[in-house]
Amino acid sequence: MTQKLEQKTEYEEMLKKVFTPGNFLKPADKYNFKCNSCGKCCYNQDIIVSTYDLLKLRRELGFTTMAILENYCTVHQGPNSKIPVCVLKFTEVPIHTGKISVCSFLKPTFHNEIKDIMGICTDPNEAKEKIKNLVNKNITAGNTDEVCTIHENSPDICKLYPLGRGWKMDIKHNTTEINYFPLERKNLPCDDDCFKCNRTLNDHLKDNNLIDIERAVMQEEYNKFIGDMSMLAIKHKEKFTDYQTLFFYLVNFDILFIFLKFDELADDAKTRISDKLDIAGTRHKNEMEKIITELKKYKPIDFELLGKSMDKDTTDQDLNNFFRHLLDIYKDIATKLTAKYAKRT
Repeated sequence: MTQKLEQKTEYEEMLKKVFTPGNFLKPADKYNFKCNSCGKCCYNQDIIVSTYDLLKLRRELGFTTMAILENYCTVHQGPNSKIPVCVLKFTEVPIHTGKISVCSFLKPTFHNEIKDIMGICTDPNEAKEKIKNLVNKNITAGNTDEVCTIHENSPDICKLYPLGRGWKMDIKHNTTEINYFPLERKNLPCDDDCFKCNRTLNDHLKDNNLIDIERAVMQEEYNKFIGDMSMLAIKHKEKFTDYQTLFFYLVNFDILFIFLKFDELADDAKTRISDKLDIAGTRHKNEMEKIITELKKYKPIDFELLGKSMDKDTTDQDLNNFFRHLLDIYKDIATKLTAKYAKRT
């Protein structure tokens, strides 16, 4: 009970910052912080992953959303939003005082050498011994630093840190406003040297590739869609039956290729896929067909754009192009779901 009260208090404090104009930073305002990549902020965090963040992870890893969700992320129903929320998966590590959680992408600075060993050695025991020797060698040399292995394509929350970012929706004027605010320094794990610089908010955003006018416009549309769907889910509570649809389009969009190409497969392939997926009842053929029928109600996804956005050579413009395509689909979903639930009131 005490832990829940503490979590509620933290959440309320965060909301105060989001909705208190005096806390906001303007682009030219001083923000004397520059990350030194110490990795201390990669412990004990809850990192929300947006749809655009997933696009960046697909580019970095070359994995489908199915593989990313299985290995690096988890999805739950937001306790406040009531729609799918994707977060990075952290690994719990026992220590003498209890446990800490560590981001899966935080690795030793010599992680590429470990990767090379695993790629060359065919004998698991030989690989284990070589990695052990490599680790001991680096520890002896005092090389115990860790780095983010996906820094270029890390989630926006990571790039912003230690800034907070919040959106305010103006329902009357149909607009959203992005606000940045500094997190309290006393609560930050960052080294003091990180604050010994002369910079602005704009410098911080620019260094972390967070200034993109095209993407900013799309982000506003995305935020509105998230807000609209959240209000719809909250209003209709248990009568809101489209959580799964939002899950597919917001978080697991690669699986749409399988679903929407399902009719073209042979019967034995359909059975294998149905059994393999086992997502929200898709084990049964009739459930699979029900999902496909539902998905076909919306604007079709461009599978060429989908494939082009998952490659090491994928450009930021490629990501923007596919994100724009998703936003067009989101508009269609919002229109149809709004009409659907309007009939139920």
